[in-house]
Amino acid sequence: MPEIELELFFDVASPFGYMGYVNIHKLAERVGATVVLRPIVVGGVFDRVNSAAYPPHRRDPAIQPNRRSLYTQAKLPEWGRLAGVKIVYPPAESGHPANSVKAMRGCVYLARADPPKLRPYIGAVAHALWGEGLDIGRDDRLESVCRQIGVDPLAFFEGIQDPTVKRELLDTMDEFIARGGFGVPTVFVNRDDRQIYWGNDNLPLLEAALRTQFASPEGA
Repeated sequence: MPEIELELFFDVASPFGYMGYVNIHKLAERVGATVVLRPIVVGGVFDRVNSAAYPPHRRDPAIQPNRRSLYTQAKLPEWGRLAGVKIVYPPAESGHPANSVKAMRGCVYLARADPPKLRPYIGAVAHALWGEGLDIGRDDRLESVCRQIGVDPLAFFEGIQDPTVKRELLDTMDEFIARGGFGVPTVFVNRDDRQIYWGNDNLPLLEAALRTQFASPEGA
């Protein structure tokens, strides 16, 4: 196949965003593509262009979860098994829905300061939230993740307060929205805004399209 770039906009605060992150790397290996990671804060995107995505019981605690929300939560472990990761819905005391701003700033910081640690960091943060039900918005949780993967916590917390790191995360969100994005995971193929795939469940469609679009001519 010709060279393929898969631009992934993601946030580990979403279970499907996390699983999409895991699955896109597997897909990329199968088709010989390169993944470009674009961290965002999906809650900020929802607030601006997709507030209806919040279930009613998230907007008003007095409202009981509806059947669709409960069904989705119940199916998360099965989706996780397909992706090869542990997914359990975090308890209320975990602070869920997670505040992932600092965690996603951490992605921006590590992509600049220590790129080999980026993927271990994402995996550790996502596992803390979705595998262990911990509050990733707390500094002590992120400090634990840093120590786990061999990142200096002091440098990390200084880095995520860097105004240029904060600005890059916000700019990426602005760009995502301007290009038509509204949720995670979202993939753009070769930075073409017409080739947009949203949702972990749509990755098989993406793979089928890639195999058709970028198939080598017969006999080549």
